[in-house]
Amino acid sequence: MKKMEFELTLRSQTFVVWEIFQKALMLVGAVLLLDHFRPGYLSFWASGMCILWVVGDLAPTLILHAQYFYYNAGWKILIDRASQTITVLRSEKSSVFKFKDIQRIVVSMGYATYHGRKGGVNIFDLYHYAYIQLVDGSSLVITCLLVNDLQELFRELGLGFVKEWRFYMWIDTGRYTPQPGVLDEWSR
Repeated sequence: MKKMEFELTLRSQTFVVWEIFQKALMLVGAVLLLDHFRPGYLSFWASGMCILWVVGDLAPTLILHAQYFYYNAGWKILIDRASQTITVLRSEKSSVFKFKDIQRIVVSMGYATYHGRKGGVNIFDLYHYAYIQLVDGSSLVITCLLVNDLQELFRELGLGFVKEWRFYMWIDTGRYTPQPGVLDEWSR
């Protein structure tokens, strides 16, 4: 059986950089096209389009990225399919649990990811995370910065999960925990 290893690295975050590059390229193309058909309006419309893109898409994406990075920075996840165990290493702490110890998995995702697409209208549509609750009451959050395609991972491991569509993928663990407002040490 195969062992899998996931770690938050610069390479694991490249899907966001590529999406930002594509959106910026589309914006530049739209501005140049507008200037071609409407000379003289470039500075006004270009400024408006850039401000709209930064405020409506890029800024929320960077805020979301910072939160996801905060949740999984310094983490390493080792999955052994043969022994059906997941080992979570974080700084000095480590935790090992078996697949059978998982009570529930909720994968929260944006519209594009929910419907199986690899790109969306907004960059933050690509972000998703899994809230994993264990039978002993502890929980952890795994973001797409650590494991790019969480749905595929859980399918490959044979673990059932519930898909949840959300407009903005801000991690809100309080909505899943039995005691609202209480976060355990693995959720941060």
